[in-house]
Amino acid sequence: MDQQTLHVKSSLASRQLLARYCSTLCASSACVMPKQARPKNIKGPGKCIYCGGGAVPGNPMTREHLWSIWIDDANLLPKFVVQYVETAKKFRRYTGETKDFHRERQGAPYNKTIKVVCQTCNSGWMGTIETAVQPILTPLIKGQKIRLTQAKRRTLTEWITLKMLVAEHSGYRDHELDPIFTQADRNAFMYGRMIPSGVRIYLVRQESIVWATGYKRHASGLGQEPPSFPPQKDPTGTKNVQAITWGLGRLLVYISAVTDPQIRPHFRFVKGPEFRRLWPLTQSDVNWPPPIRVDDAFVEDLAGALGRYLDASMG
Repeated sequence: MDQQTLHVKSSLASRQLLARYCSTLCASSACVMPKQARPKNIKGPGKCIYCGGGAVPGNPMTREHLWSIWIDDANLLPKFVVQYVETAKKFRRYTGETKDFHRERQGAPYNKTIKVVCQTCNSGWMGTIETAVQPILTPLIKGQKIRLTQAKRRTLTEWITLKMLVAEHSGYRDHELDPIFTQADRNAFMYGRMIPSGVRIYLVRQESIVWATGYKRHASGLGQEPPSFPPQKDPTGTKNVQAITWGLGRLLVYISAVTDPQIRPHFRFVKGPEFRRLWPLTQSDVNWPPPIRVDDAFVEDLAGALGRYLDASMG
């Protein structure tokens, strides 16, 4: 298959469905307002985000790959440049002023690592999840046929959740960590494989070139109206909304997470024919791949949906 064939264009119907999907994010923009954010969910410096240990002789801190090393070993992804983007909005107290953070990174997929887990966790229960997901994820990355039973979808959900909780802790000198999930959430996942409340995961079949190894995370904080001016101090002080768009070959994973139960009703989702809901689980098996494929333009629009919602919230 040549490169031109891979650059399939989204049909008009697909674009309309995506517009309807994005419009639902903005439909309730008058009901929520950006809130102040300060880090409360961050693990101790130099410690494992899951068990809280590590950084000691016999149990050093290790780097977790966003695109797992076994994926690279099996040559499942292109070796060329990866598109890695993180975006956030910061809201200054008492002024309502916003400050945007945007960072892009390029490099081979296997080079994206985050040093936030200890060796015991990485080679133990995390390794068990990695091993279990390989026969499920491999055909999805290749765009091959697979029947996703409820058990397989549960295994895939656990792997995606593991990566999501790790990726939240990718920090830089000019941007503090901003995870939306708490240590209690991470402990519940580690010990009981409990998926955090407010998480929704969708799978999309893609033919994108750029997004075959693309990743974008957008996190922010939203609070209920009516707003006061100057803004009131936030009692919890954490970001509570994030959207992640993540490419793995022919598979696109879209994650929407809202930790505040009062905010969740304002995030309504439309299930178009491009999307297959992974989590929360449904009763029916999912036959993969679906007939509709999306291109770069579709994915770019989807990855920017939360940003457009926030802009609408700001008026």
